[in-house]
Amino acid sequence: MFCPKCGEKNKEGAKFCNKCGESFEKSTTASAKKVSIDTKELTNNIVDLIKGLIVKPIDTFKKYGEEKNFTLSIILVAVLSLITGLFVISLMKNAYSLIVGSFGSLGGLYNYSSYNIDIPYAKSFFLALFATFIFAFAFVGILYLVNTKIFKGKESFKKTFAIYGTISVAASITLLVSTILMFISFSLASIILSLGLALTGFYTYHMIKMVGPKDENKHGYIYVVSTGLFFLFVFIVIKIFC
Repeated sequence: MFCPKCGEKNKEGAKFCNKCGESFEKSTTASAKKVSIDTKELTNNIVDLIKGLIVKPIDTFKKYGEEKNFTLSIILVAVLSLITGLFVISLMKNAYSLIVGSFGSLGGLYNYSSYNIDIPYAKSFFLALFATFIFAFAFVGILYLVNTKIFKGKESFKKTFAIYGTISVAASITLLVSTILMFISFSLASIILSLGLALTGFYTYHMIKMVGPKDENKHGYIYVVSTGLFFLFVFIVIKIFC
């Protein structure tokens, strides 16, 4: 093990540095305390972010849409990916129940379906999780390139992703509420999902206004071109892997 103060190599399990006398127990305690503080700060940021999106969404974008919040945004997108996986599983379960219920009157078909159809829930969950995470980076990357290379925007990839991460909280809440409501009323869940997606689209356009060039006439073009290229990218990925 190496001393955090002078860099001297010491034996594993040593309590003090052989060269400078630095206490390793003190360093370990300080490191653990720092992790605890960071975790508490992360929790407070997420709570503040959720409240801000409800009360003052635009101000919240400006507050958290900075390069320094890039790591926080990655965590938020990871949460969105996890919730998306859960939403896909719930959707599959409800679709399966609806299909089986529709044909239940045909006697043995219900029992045959229940015991012989293997639904790949685990595979679908992880596929949705990874796809959401990867496509998030792809969308921001495409938006960043279109904005900076074609329309001469100035903002960095990290800042763009930080704003996207903030927006992903709204999408996460929408998907989570829709997932819960799906077991109560599929129609109500569909309405909430549609409204949430529309709101997320509005937030995404506002994100372009924040990172785009000063000429607001170009913002609509950035939105259309970026979205079009992203869906083309998704189509190509699906064709390759499916």
